[in-house]
Amino acid sequence: MLWLRKSKKGFTLVELMVVVAIIGVLALLGLRLFLMQQIRAKNAICKANAATIHTIIQGNLADDTFTLASDAVNAVCQADGVTPLTDGDGLNSERPAGMLNPHLTAGTDLVVYSINTLHADSAAFVTNADGLAVATYQGAVIVGGSSTANKFYIVPLDNLGVTLGEVYVAQK
Repeated sequence: MLWLRKSKKGFTLVELMVVVAIIGVLALLGLRLFLMQQIRAKNAICKANAATIHTIIQGNLADDTFTLASDAVNAVCQADGVTPLTDGDGLNSERPAGMLNPHLTAGTDLVVYSINTLHADSAAFVTNADGLAVATYQGAVIVGGSSTANKFYIVPLDNLGVTLGEVYVAQK
């Protein structure tokens, strides 16, 4: 009667499904931790870039005199060849479309170094008036004129160019 006994090799369907479920849960937990690490790394990059911008601005404040060239235009505007607008069009100005200066003053009393260049991987760069990348940051560096008492700001923007608030960086 030994020939009637069938040898059982392998696993049952229930056992295999339990193992697959456990592997799936572990993979999701690992993926979640991995994605959070990427977000933390990007935040650290933004903080480091903000510190770099702060250092650059502080150095410029120590080396240069920011005085008015006229009633409306800051000397920095003339040096950089920029005529900032109260509201940019995103194409012909240094400021993203729909972005107002932080104090909503009319005229040309702000120089704005804004995100107007996208890298191939869609990382945004803060660019200066010459179009050179200054830093990777989701925002713009604004150099104030007469109405802002020469204050410098980093203005975070969302994907539509809407101002989310302003972060004070330095003041002359």
